[in-house]
Amino acid sequence: MIFLRGYNMRKLMMGGMVILSLVCSWAVAQGDLQNPAVKFYEGNLAYKQNNYAQAMTLYEEVLNQGVASGALYYNLGNSYLKSQKMGKAILSYERAKIFIPRDSDLQSNLDYAVSLSKASSPISEISLLKRISHYYQDMFTAREMMWLAAFFCLLLGIAVIGAEMVSLSQWKQWVVIGILAFLALGQGVMWVSKSKDTLKAAVILEDAQARFEPSDQATQHFYLFAGEKIFVVKIEGAWAKIERLDGKLGWVQASSFEKILRFGKEQELQ
Repeated sequence: MIFLRGYNMRKLMMGGMVILSLVCSWAVAQGDLQNPAVKFYEGNLAYKQNNYAQAMTLYEEVLNQGVASGALYYNLGNSYLKSQKMGKAILSYERAKIFIPRDSDLQSNLDYAVSLSKASSPISEISLLKRISHYYQDMFTAREMMWLAAFFCLLLGIAVIGAEMVSLSQWKQWVVIGILAFLALGQGVMWVSKSKDTLKAAVILEDAQARFEPSDQATQHFYLFAGEKIFVVKIEGAWAKIERLDGKLGWVQASSFEKILRFGKEQELQ
């Protein structure tokens, strides 16, 4: 009897350990399911299986956890593009550009999405100087532009301090200092402009009418198509005053667009 009891106790303990292990494994698995990297991986698998709705859901869940990256927004944009949701696709690609502005695949997909949408960018109506400015700003992130401005300021400081230590005529010293001052000031202005534009930039999600005043009864001013990029001047209740790239101003429903820069601190997904 003692042997049987001992045997049963050992069997009971072993069974308990198995159950405890299963419970622990389940708990760990549940924790892993909340891991942003795991969700991102599952989203990629869903995308490869042509399950774009599931991929979008998983990618959005990662974003809702406060985690973001260029790859995440790029994949989300691809999912929306495959689902023929051009406004959301272009918005996601524009958000990806915040992280990876010089990625060639991203730019190609963005251009393709814009070509499929009805949005006709009025960029050609902008002056050449502004077009060059927009192109230059699109090449860098706001942080990169800040560091470039700091770099030119550092060079300017070195030039001013070392002006008397080199065997250059005074006019040559002023030329060097003047060029560096121009570069530092220009880069600083570009950085500030980039930062302000990033805060105001938005994308139209669904076709919308821009009106002269914030009212459904107001006269229609111009039409905006899904995927068109705009700048939000101010928001008053359910309405927002927006500016097109060509400078035209109008009022649209605030629900018709989303800002490119998501609010809240986002941690980059590794």
